[in-house]
Amino acid sequence: QSPADNGDNGDGAPANWSHALIVDWGASSLTLSALSNPGGTGTLQLVRTTRDSSCSGRALSSLLVNHCASQFERRNRLPSGEVLASKRAKGRLERACEDALRTLGAAQGGSRAGCSVVVDGLYEGLDLNVPVSRPRFDALCGPFYRKAKAMIQAEAARLAEKEGEGGGGAAAFDAVLAAGNVSLMPGAAAVVDGLFPPKGDDKKCWRGRSDVPADEAVALGCAM
Repeated sequence: QSPADNGDNGDGAPANWSHALIVDWGASSLTLSALSNPGGTGTLQLVRTTRDSSCSGRALSSLLVNHCASQFERRNRLPSGEVLASKRAKGRLERACEDALRTLGAAQGGSRAGCSVVVDGLYEGLDLNVPVSRPRFDALCGPFYRKAKAMIQAEAARLAEKEGEGGGGAAAFDAVLAAGNVSLMPGAAAVVDGLFPPKGDDKKCWRGRSDVPADEAVALGCAM
């Protein structure tokens, strides 16, 4: 039954849903929690939880840090690894890359969107200025996104097998809810959208309320 059948505005959860997957993709880890709603009673049961810190926001930030450090060393003819060996330079570069990630996550404009990682006097008085386009960033994060996709696919397949569902795993979930700041990144969102097309596509799957930002979902839930 669709939300519209319930007489709401189409943004509410489907009635009589049986399984939901929570994709909590934050700074510390990618956590997948499968919930069940036996008999559609509204009594939630936690089926299983899977966590992987190698797919975390910190891991994503490290990819950009290593890329920028490599570019800086190459342009200034410095030995490989020298910049990150300096705690002060590494800390400043990490903060700049975190800001760049927030910009990339919030930017609009498709493939033209991008930003620059800028740090004045990063190391030995030398300035860092590394442009990062959306295509370049997505290429850097390719292995990261592929690993996360495989993890989500495996979790969906395990639940589908346990419940005797067909459809390659994705059909086992009536709702997939994203939380965490990493889920706002276009590449991360594309992974989830590709596996679980939003309601209205061939494989209908409720994707949560549009008025609840993914990076605020956990905090709002705790406040409630």
